[in-house]
Amino acid sequence: MLWMLLLGASLITSLALLLNLVFSFFLSGFVYPIVVHWVWSSNGWLSPSSNQLLGSGAIDFAGSGVVHLVGGVPGLRGSFIQVPRVSRFDAFSKPVPMPTLAGSSTGITTLFGRRLLVGHWDALDVCNGLLGGFVAITSGCSVVEPGAAIVCGFCAARVLIGLNIVTLKLQFDDPLEATQLQGGCGAWGSIFTGLFAKKEFVIQAYNSGEAGVVRPYGLLLGGGWGLIGCQVIEVSVIAAWVSLTMGPVFFELDKLKMLRISIDEEVAGLDISSHGGYAYAAHLPEESHPRFCAD
Repeated sequence: MLWMLLLGASLITSLALLLNLVFSFFLSGFVYPIVVHWVWSSNGWLSPSSNQLLGSGAIDFAGSGVVHLVGGVPGLRGSFIQVPRVSRFDAFSKPVPMPTLAGSSTGITTLFGRRLLVGHWDALDVCNGLLGGFVAITSGCSVVEPGAAIVCGFCAARVLIGLNIVTLKLQFDDPLEATQLQGGCGAWGSIFTGLFAKKEFVIQAYNSGEAGVVRPYGLLLGGGWGLIGCQVIEVSVIAAWVSLTMGPVFFELDKLKMLRISIDEEVAGLDISSHGGYAYAAHLPEESHPRFCAD
C-alpha cells in the first residue's frame, strides 16, 4: 500500500526493520479500513454517495485524506515520539544541512520559491513539489476546473514550504518530509475541494448527471458552506482517529525500546548494519566481502 511507504519514509533512517511490520500490520488491518469505509463506501457516513453528512458528504476522489493524510499523521506522531537522528541538529539547535532538507512544494513554484529562500537551484525541490501537487489534487481532481488545479498546486507550495520552516523550528525530524508533504498537502487538498468544486462536475461524478439534483459545491463558486464543512470534518476526523489509534502504538514501542535502532547502527547506516552491504557502488570498500557495523 502507498501509505505504508509514506509512513515508513518519515522514520526510515531510524526505525528497526521489524517495527515496519508491526505498525504496517496495525495500520493496514485496523486503522486504514475504517477510514476507507467512512469515505469510500456507498453507505459511509462521510461518503458523498450517501449524503448523510450535511446533505453532501466529503469528496475525496483519489485519497488526499483517505490515503495521504492517513499516512502523514502516524508519521507525525512517530517522529515526535522518537528523538532526532544523530547530528541532525547542532549544539545551537540549528539544522545540519542534509540532502532532504529542501522544502517540498509544487513544481515550478517550489523551484523559484526555494531559489529565493536558499539562494540556489535544486532539482530535488521540483521532484518533491510534483509529489506535493499530486497529493493535493487527488481529492478534487474529478470536480474542479484545470485553472483551479493550478491554484491548488500554487497554494500547496506555500503550505509545504511553511510546514518545513515550522518543523525546523520545532526540531522535528522527518527525513523525507512525509508528514509535511503527505499530511500537509493531503489536508490542504481536501480543504481545496470544498472551495473550488464545480456544481456540474459534482453532480456528474456523484449523481450520474441527473437533472434537477441540488447539492452543495465549492464555497468560492457560490455553493454554500455544506461541502467545505464536510471537508473540514473529514480532515479533522481522520487526523483524530489515526492519531488516537497510532499514537499509543508508537508510545508503547518507544517504552519497550523497540522504536529506535542503536546509535552505532544509525551512524554506520542501515545498508550495512541491517542489510549486509552498501546500496551504492561508490561506497564499496576495497575488499569484496560485505562490511557490518562491528567491522
